[in-house]
Order: sequence, then C-alpha cells, then structure tokens
Amino acid sequence: MKEDQTFSRGKAAIVTLLLFFSINMAARAFDSGKIRSDTGTPENVMSSAPGSLGYSGMALFNNDSYILVHDTKIKPGEDHESRISLLVVDCRGMYRETPLQVNWESKLKRKSNDLEGICAIPGREHEFLTVESGGYRGDNGETQIYGHIFHIRFTKNHEGELCGRIKQAIRMPAELTGVEGIACVRINDESWLLILGECGSRTRQCSEVIIKPARLHWDTLQLMSPNNTAQKFYSRGFVEFISPDLAACSFSVAMRSCSDMYVDSNNRLWISAALDPGNAGPFRSVIYRAGRIEPGATKQPIRIDCRLKEAWFIDGLKIEALAAAPTCLAGKAVLSFASDDENYNSIWRPLFRNTR
Repeated sequence: MKEDQTFSRGKAAIVTLLLFFSINMAARAFDSGKIRSDTGTPENVMSSAPGSLGYSGMALFNNDSYILVHDTKIKPGEDHESRISLLVVDCRGMYRETPLQVNWESKLKRKSNDLEGICAIPGREHEFLTVESGGYRGDNGETQIYGHIFHIRFTKNHEGELCGRIKQAIRMPAELTGVEGIACVRINDESWLLILGECGSRTRQCSEVIIKPARLHWDTLQLMSPNNTAQKFYSRGFVEFISPDLAACSFSVAMRSCSDMYVDSNNRLWISAALDPGNAGPFRSVIYRAGRIEPGATKQPIRIDCRLKEAWFIDGLKIEALAAAPTCLAGKAVLSFASDDENYNSIWRPLFRNTR
C-alpha cells in the first residue's frame, strides 16, 4: 500500500513539473509575439477583438489600412499611451492595430492632446491633417493652451517602420471647442478647403432641456504658407444643424449632433451623431448623408440638406470615426466606421448598403 502511495506521489510530482514547464514555455512563446501594452494582442496576429484605446478618428491610408487617432490626453497616467495607430483590415472582418511613432514635440514642444479627427489631404500622398478637440488650461489653470491642427506625413524610417513627421502645426482660435471632426477638399493646386466640426450638445437645466446645434466651420489652407510663417485657422463661416433623430429621443442624455464627418470622392458629406450618457452607455449612433461640399463656392461651400435623413442607425455603439470602405470590400461596403465605446473598448466595421 505504501509503495502504491509513494508511486502515486512521484507520478503527481512528475505531472506537476511537466505542467510547470509547459506553462513556462507557453509564456515565453506568448511573450515572443511582441504583446503590446495598449491592446494586449500580438502585433503579427489579426483579430476581431475590441481595441482598448478609443477610436476617435480614422482615414484610409492604403487600400486596406487606416490611420487611427486616439483621444489620449496630456495628464498623469495617460500621457504615455498611443495617439496614432495603423489599422490593417481584411475581408474576413479581422484587423490588426499597431501604434505609430510621431515626432509631436518638433513644432510645439508638447505632445498632442485629445485628438478627435483625421483626414487625408487630397493630392498629397500619405499626408494627413489631424485635429485636437480644442484648447485647454495649463497646469496652473490659467495659461491658455491653444488647440491645433497637425499636418503629418507618414514615411518609413531606416528600420522599415512606418512613422509620422509633423510638417506644421496650425493654431485654432480659443473659442473653438468640442471639435469632433475634420475634412479637407482640394480647391486647386495650391489651396484646400478645410472644415472643422463642433459636436454640439444637449444639457438639462432644471426641467428645461437645452440643445446646442453642431457647427461646421470652414477656412482655406495653404500647406506651406509664405516665408514658412505659422498658419492659423480662422472661421470664415459656418453652418448649424441638429440631429433630428437623436433630439427626438425621450430620455435627456448628452447628445453630439456631430461625432465625426467624412467627404467622399463625389464631395458628398457624411455625418455621424451619437448619444453619450456616460462611460457605461447605453450608446446610440446615427449616420446621415447630410449634403454636399462645393469647394469653389466663395460664400458658403458647405451645403447641408434641409432635412437630414438617416442612412444607418447603430444601437449600442458610440461612433466617432467615419472613412471610406476598404478596397477588399469594393462594390459591397459604402463606408466604414470605428467607435469609442469607453468601458466596452472599440471596434471597426464596414457599412454595407442599407436595403430598407
């Protein structure tokens, strides 16, 4: 009986050692997959799992990849997180996210704060404009830090890694706040129409619900100003609108009539709007084909439809990014979107034609 017990204990010890060895080897193999701190997934593995950083803006980079921006703030505990990533997608609905290095401090001596939108510059390969939500107060609570639009060019470094180089930083006026979207349309070989979207809001004061419309501001942009002087964004005009579908919701929660915008190759204007009651939701989003952009018009180049009609409703997600569909879904998908779902992380999805 003792011999059986001794044999059993020895067998158990051997099994324990083998199990420990297997776990140790698996851990080493898992570590060799270059696990990233921001998403927890290996860089060389495609996944459909949600990203842990919010997707606050998106623009098509190559046929099946996107430049993403994240609303990382300049504050303790968050400043180290990624601000821009590359998202590679495929027709199976799988995608891979990789953080990108950008030399933020080359122009402003600070990193970006709360990026909320990004768009490609038509006619300029791998060049983009990304925008902060607006200005903020410095550490002393008094110094005004202006919000900026960053002109970035993406190239590969000596190691073959994609990275961003800031070409210029365009200052926004202090009164421009709550910016959630940016779009750029070519006027001619030397200038572009630049549009910034303020989100608007809905708040409750006692028994009264107050709705502030979203605003789309516009200005013209020269990529390199004379004598390399710093450029500033001045609102030459704006249009206002309210999301009719979200405004009609019976519950009074925070509402953004503009959570992002996108201008397609036919100059059609697409706008997303979102309900944002808090980090735990519940979220709801709607996407509109909202009008057209007429870059040659001198008085008002933004034409908003008199009646906004929804193209898609998406329940449970807070859409903050709109972009073109990937090439692998050409002829099937119309657009693509990405979300910032706070406690529930974030996802990317294509948008197919609405058959209703």
